[in-house]
Amino acid sequence: MSDVDLTLDARRSIVGHLAGAVGADVYGEFTPSDVAWPFVRYGGTTVPYEDSCSDGVTLLVSLHVFANGPATDGVLTLARQIVERMESWSGGDATWTGNVGPLADNPEASKWHVVVQYSVVMTR
Repeated sequence: MSDVDLTLDARRSIVGHLAGAVGADVYGEFTPSDVAWPFVRYGGTTVPYEDSCSDGVTLLVSLHVFANGPATDGVLTLARQIVERMESWSGGDATWTGNVGPLADNPEASKWHVVVQYSVVMTR
């Protein structure tokens, strides 16, 4: 299995695990132009992984959470749901590394964005 296969397997598994289990639609790297808020978008970076017994990839997974305001309650609640749901994901070795945000996604601060970050090790 190639690094690309491991990366695709992880993305598909994480998106599938979150879909229907959190209070928003969950997408891969791209969202429709007419996406309804709230929603979650998957993003990530892949780096090699090796230890003495196996090799594979480490994925730096960013789950971008978008929700309407005016306050940050909605986006923070959805981010918490993602962290709680990821605790039961069994597709690889996932470690929550923190959140970035909430960030205002428009000048009126009526749309909010949080990035929930994970380090995921996928081995062969």
